[in-house]
Amino acid sequence: AIDCCLLALGRHPEQRWEPGVTIWASALTWDLWENILLPEILTWLPPERVIDHPPPKQRSTKRVVTIRADNGKLSYIVGKSAEQGAAKYQSARVNHVWMDEEHPESVWDEIQPRLLRFGGTTICTATPLLGLTWMFHRIYNPWRKGKLLEHYCSHAGLADNPSIEAPMIEAITKEFENDPAQAAARLYGKF
Repeated sequence: AIDCCLLALGRHPEQRWEPGVTIWASALTWDLWENILLPEILTWLPPERVIDHPPPKQRSTKRVVTIRADNGKLSYIVGKSAEQGAAKYQSARVNHVWMDEEHPESVWDEIQPRLLRFGGTTICTATPLLGLTWMFHRIYNPWRKGKLLEHYCSHAGLADNPSIEAPMIEAITKEFENDPAQAAARLYGKF
């Protein structure tokens, strides 16, 4: 969310485009968009820069957060949902896409051509709970082998979050002691 907001405002430390920019913030479901992504985005935007936005944590057909960037131009963070299907990711030009959690591969395939015009970027924040999926085989493993130099992957999990205290980490560790793969995914972001 912070990444999207900084890009929309024109404050990102690696800003590639002058605002106005178009950014997609995509969740797996509309419920997740309305209850998680949208409120988080609104948390990181200066209220005086938000021109219009959907109501957070409410059902709405409105999906666009309109922001006045530092240069005075308008940027847009557009809500998307994987439950729309891959076809709803077609025929657009965007600067940046944030996919929260692992989306279907067909959605990834539709997003990539949308980024071409602007040399756009994607960021995916996902706990790898699904195991060795397309994301592992197509992105992570080739990156790990040095074959996808334009990609960057990192691991972070609950154990890396400074706001989660040791007793909670211990409780989660105990909860998943019989499923080491789930423990590794949740605690350390490992496939």
